Amino acid sequence: MSGQRKNDQLSAVETDQSEPEIYALKQTGSGYKLSRRSFLSALGAGSLLTLLGCSKPQSRKIQITLGNNAFKAHLRPVTCVAFSPDGKLIVSGSEDNCLRLWDVASGQRIHVLTGHSNTVTCAAFKPDGTILASGADDKTVRLWDVTNGKEIASIAAHGQPVTDVAFNPETRTLASASWDRLVGLWDMLIDRMLCVLDGHTEAVTSVAYSPDGKTIVSGSNDKTLRLWDVQSGEEIKRFEGHFGDVNCVAFSPDGQTIISGADDRTLRLWDVGRGRIIRVFSGHSFPVTCVAFSPDGNTFISGSSDKTLHWWDVENSKAMAVFSGHAEGISGVAFSPDGNWLLSGSRDGTVRLWSLPTGTPVYALYDPEVTEKAPSTELTQMGLVTLTLPCDAPLPAGASCTCDCIATAHAYPGTETVCTCNTVAAPAKTALVAGEVCTCNTVKVGHYKKPGRSRGRRGGRSGSRRGGSRSYWYPN
Repeated sequence: MSGQRKNDQLSAVETDQSEPEIYALKQTGSGYKLSRRSFLSALGAGSLLTLLGCSKPQSRKIQITLGNNAFKAHLRPVTCVAFSPDGKLIVSGSEDNCLRLWDVASGQRIHVLTGHSNTVTCAAFKPDGTILASGADDKTVRLWDVTNGKEIASIAAHGQPVTDVAFNPETRTLASASWDRLVGLWDMLIDRMLCVLDGHTEAVTSVAYSPDGKTIVSGSNDKTLRLWDVQSGEEIKRFEGHFGDVNCVAFSPDGQTIISGADDRTLRLWDVGRGRIIRVFSGHSFPVTCVAFSPDGNTFISGSSDKTLHWWDVENSKAMAVFSGHAEGISGVAFSPDGNWLLSGSRDGTVRLWSLPTGTPVYALYDPEVTEKAPSTELTQMGLVTLTLPCDAPLPAGASCTCDCIATAHAYPGTETVCTCNTVAAPAKTALVAGEVCTCNTVKVGHYKKPGRSRGRRGGRSGSRRGGSRSYWYPN
């Protein structure tokens, strides 16, 4: 290989496995030399391969491996997530006192909603998608304009932290639940309380409207669910059966059943008309924290402090699938309106999109301004340690920050380097400051079988292997 070309065309790498390899191009006195490097699979093809330092990429949606929790949506634990009614937006709330609005297609962060003075605990979109409501430990409910991210109203809703909010699907009424044991019904246009639902003997943790907007179900630390008539404010039914605090409730799309999750690690499906338990779902090893019905009502998803999501068939008490990968407990779940995606938020600070029905691929909504401030993270893949450090952090002893070119493993006719970049080296204990970047190239990978007889390749750590393929690398 006699020279180095910028913006080279498609190049090939011959490998003996389906996974590609990375080669570093080093300049020497006699020209350029290739050296083999370990394949970085931590973030998947088409994603940032290594972050070491203080980079400034845009927020985006990144495909990740299940155990990768390095890409944060919030600096603090995520407490709630929701899809907009049209499925184009996602909202996430956090203990960092703010909410973030995300574009689903691109993963771009659209707005950061600030105004709450304490942990944001809940969020819900108005049925037409124009307004967002949030509740917080600061005892307020706030309304936000989804288009511009501006606060519309702040309501001193309760005497204790607000735990949940829900919009009436048929009217302009908003319901809020609180540790003060009450459920409040509010007229959104005039910020006035219309009714107080009083009956629980402990904190109310969750609230949901029926699809027709005529009734409300609430869950409480008194281990009960209660069904309320919206018009009169009277209690219609009381559902008893859980042996621990009820943490979440949801109506089925047809309004005939209710699902609830509790500290007793179970979920219970209730017949609304008769007020009886239809089925009990067991499988989580810690309290159930959140639940959501699928749009067709045939399945539902549950999240738990055990860090897993369970996908259940309504007609079967066994889980259809269990999705794991979050590093901390699950705090919020939702289905996309088309039912093709599962949304989860976790106390590990991440927000994930899971493709259904398999749960893969998995994407993380990533805010670089948050991630670079997060504590240092160490990922180990195939013997290589990758560090993600916050700004102003010194490199550990023995570490270096290097960005190398990706090049062809073999000189096929007309192919040289795929891309070029300057090599940057920072010695140990060097403080990386804002604006300094050390990022490996972003690549996408495709394969097709190499023509002719497959033969093993000698050398490398694994010795001789059979089989071969040609891998194409594209600079992103």
